Amino acid sequence: MKLRMGILVAALLCRSTIAGTLTSIPLADGADTVLVPAGSPVRFDAQQEHDELRFSGRFVLSGTYYYGDGEFNDGPDFRPEVMFVPDPDIAARLPYFQVRGHADAIYIENGREFARAVIPAGTLARASRKGAPHATGRVSVWVDGFAASIQCDTPNYAAHFVSVYKPGQVASLGKSPDFPC
Repeated sequence: MKLRMGILVAALLCRSTIAGTLTSIPLADGADTVLVPAGSPVRFDAQQEHDELRFSGRFVLSGTYYYGDGEFNDGPDFRPEVMFVPDPDIAARLPYFQVRGHADAIYIENGREFARAVIPAGTLARASRKGAPHATGRVSVWVDGFAASIQCDTPNYAAHFVSVYKPGQVASLGKSPDFPC
């Protein structure tokens, strides 16, 4: 009897420890579940329309950025976009979709402010034209807030740029990787 009770208590302790490592937030439409790792720098705020989950919290985002005309911009005018590929250790601490996966790329919601603060003026001017190569480089920045949503059956993540934490390497011009829609 004591052995059974000990096994039951051990099993319950293990289950609560495992459950304590992730917080799960199912989407209203049941399409997926967002998992928030223990120790994440953000906390869940609200689930908005179209299953967008918003999180609050300020944290340092390090990785490689790509600034240029939006990949899916078919119009004649330049539409700036910043996609940020986070370092793996940062991505592992951010909320992610259970089925669709981690944040391989994070859209910077206020891309113009990011670009002015991070990219040297000459490189920024060359990259800010329709059809021009993207400006790219590595940097660490402060961001505030995080969002996770599904668009075109693909996970999409976003953050709001606040300021430069640690300047990165000088930006260069090149091709942006193919990011999902």
